[in-house]
Amino acid sequence: MEKYPKVLIMAVILAIALIGMGAYNATAVACMSCNQAKISSNQEKTISVTGEGEVTVVPDICILSLGIEAQDKEVTKAQAVAAGAMNDVMTTLEEKGILEKDIQTSDYSIDPVWEERKIVAYRVKNMVKVKIRDVDKIGEIIDAAAKAGGDLTRIEGIRFSIDDPKPYYEDARRKAVCDAREKAEQLAELNGVKLGEPISVSESGGYVSSSKGYYRTMEVAGAPPISPGEMEIRLTVDITYPIR
Repeated sequence: MEKYPKVLIMAVILAIALIGMGAYNATAVACMSCNQAKISSNQEKTISVTGEGEVTVVPDICILSLGIEAQDKEVTKAQAVAAGAMNDVMTTLEEKGILEKDIQTSDYSIDPVWEERKIVAYRVKNMVKVKIRDVDKIGEIIDAAAKAGGDLTRIEGIRFSIDDPKPYYEDARRKAVCDAREKAEQLAELNGVKLGEPISVSESGGYVSSSKGYYRTMEVAGAPPISPGEMEIRLTVDITYPIR
């Protein structure tokens, strides 16, 4: 008979333990819910804006793409003719004040010329990129190079740029940040809130350059008129401000 009270006591203890565990789990779930609600209610309110900055600059350098193209039935003769013409062009560029460091080979190729599935000749092409630091002499230099290379001269294009764009980028960045601040202040005023210090800042942008293409197969009488025009350096910044 004694075993029945013992069994009853064990059952009561087990029941109490299960009830306790259930209460603990319920409390834990309730606490988690409280924490989640607290995080949600304390989420920081912000205003995000995009600012734009632009600076107009006159280019101070020009990148000229020019070279020689020669053709002959024998590849060695085509190479020799191209080399001779290119040497004349390089000498002329040096005479015009172009430094050796400002001349870079951009392409050299030897290709067969086909007619009715037969190779009838070989074409040799030698191209260089020339950095011209005096933009006022661009037309003069192009004309001199064309005369030096004669009918073999190929001038494929020019591109204007800025030798040291850093100060212009800094100016554009300053304008972009000011623009973003003005927008954020207006939004804050319209919504009856105040801005805090920025909590996130990112930047993107670049400058746009105009270019003109040239292709010559014969000498010209005078220097071509070429204008560098203007370049626009643009930057955008994305800034997020806390509000209160």
